Amino acid sequence: MNHRLLASLTLAASAAVLVHGGEARAAELSLCVDRASPTASLDTRLAEALAAAEGKTVRVERYDGTGGERGYRLRSYVELTAERCDFVLGFPLAGEDGLPDGVHATAAYARTGFVLVTAAGVEAATLDALAAGTRVAVTFNTTPNLWFDRHPALERVIVETDAEAVAALRGGEVGAVVLWRPALATLAGAASLRTVAIDEPGARWSLVALYGARAADQAAAFDAAIARLRADGALARILGAAAEPSARRQAGQRRTVTSRRRTDAAANPHRDAPLLTARAAAAKNDCAADAKSKKGKGAPALFTAEQAELGKKTYEEKCAFCHAPDLNGRAGPALRGKFFAAPSHGYKLRDIFKIVAENMPATAPGSLSHEEYVQIMAYILLNNGYPAGDAAMTFEEISRSKVPLRFYGE
Repeated sequence: MNHRLLASLTLAASAAVLVHGGEARAAELSLCVDRASPTASLDTRLAEALAAAEGKTVRVERYDGTGGERGYRLRSYVELTAERCDFVLGFPLAGEDGLPDGVHATAAYARTGFVLVTAAGVEAATLDALAAGTRVAVTFNTTPNLWFDRHPALERVIVETDAEAVAALRGGEVGAVVLWRPALATLAGAASLRTVAIDEPGARWSLVALYGARAADQAAAFDAAIARLRADGALARILGAAAEPSARRQAGQRRTVTSRRRTDAAANPHRDAPLLTARAAAAKNDCAADAKSKKGKGAPALFTAEQAELGKKTYEEKCAFCHAPDLNGRAGPALRGKFFAAPSHGYKLRDIFKIVAENMPATAPGSLSHEEYVQIMAYILLNNGYPAGDAAMTFEEISRSKVPLRFYGE
């Protein structure tokens, strides 16, 4: 929206509130929709239906959840809910980790996640049920990349887009694909494919609306409107194939999610969540000094300060363009923070290292030496509060490490 026009609309809205004592504000429901999300179209329809159910006019604000080259930080939702809209629709939430102070989540109005899509005649409902040697397509830098250590008999095939994955399935190049359900629903002919919800770590998500203090008194009305839409079948028609069938019929349980510390996270599962989806404060310039200052209470010392310092240099050269110099994320997800290392994800250090060593840098995956990948991992761990120690970390050790991924920082 043109900044001058936005300013004019803001002034007009302010004048209306002054003249009518706030009635104009109460009669309008303002809702934000991420234009980059595969749920953008259904979110817009949901916005219109919600406003009608509440007897209000609707104003839809569109924003770019990818943030372009600069990335989109979760703290931006603080600004959205404080300044631009009452509710942000279509936010995927996997657990109760990661929201910044002042941002709350409504009851889930849909369940979604990653689904297993199989070729004609293949009745497998789980990855375990696929025949040994089955080629399974997954999109680059998404959560399903982590699952193949659990299923070593399957062959992972990494593709760039959801459409490419489906084309490979239809062309017989792969026997199955794993895709983000809302993204699959946007593809032509998706309704003819056999899909089943998959039960793997980080596979199941809820769609919620986010809101801040300005809409706290409207949250109950929002949930009530969702309940009415669900009862008369309108919600199921709006959600379509983007949600699990059972979730279109069942009412969500209300919950309020608030983190006690501000976390800077980007949760965009169709692109990168919850694999590497949190953002936080920048690392200090002096890695050696930083390693001594970070106590990492409860965290094991797995690397040396020298490894982290060398990793910082390689990271700045090979990784910072996508993930940002401060690890806050840009085109690629963030690599630090409470959401990135949320216990609810259940990831081990070997899971994250697998992605680092096999998928990065994006322009030349696997092109660095074993030593360089280990040093980058040391730098990532340092920025998540793991302390440096006296023993050097090796490629073999971190590749097998069952140490849980946690955030020990502040």
